[in-house]
Amino acid sequence: MGVIVETLTQEKRVLSDILTLIDRKDADLDSFSFLLCLERTPNISANISAIESQKVINENSIKLSLYMFKSPEDDLNCRVFKELNSCFFKRFQYKSEIKEKGRSWLWIQDNTHPITRSLLRSGQCFVSEEGRYLVEMPEIFSFVLREQERYVQDLSLELQK
Repeated sequence: MGVIVETLTQEKRVLSDILTLIDRKDADLDSFSFLLCLERTPNISANISAIESQKVINENSIKLSLYMFKSPEDDLNCRVFKELNSCFFKRFQYKSEIKEKGRSWLWIQDNTHPITRSLLRSGQCFVSEEGRYLVEMPEIFSFVLREQERYVQDLSLELQK
């Protein structure tokens, strides 16, 4: 079964939703074989044959399996994230006097990004019940909650650059 949407905006939103369903194990990869955006396809006549329509789908759809299986870039993506986090950790100034307990995670909002996919496949990222892609960073768990939050906020700003 595939999904057909009209606009590129819908395609991005539906792709993210489908990946979340699969990543949370709420759906199998076999549940969705493709995602087709009509805005990307040439004008399709109602009179085309089944073979022609299959060709249009194959040439213009997003293959969801590409997001699910280990890619050659996974190791590099994970190393890049680890190095960036490590460099940032060395520069971070821990300075809280308040002893709050708790835990913070880095929330990655683009679940289609290659680094997100790599971190997920390597087990460094997980999907919460709310569908958030969270990265645990054990190196900051010794910090008090306020400092963990500050670290995650500062790291997320650094990652956006």
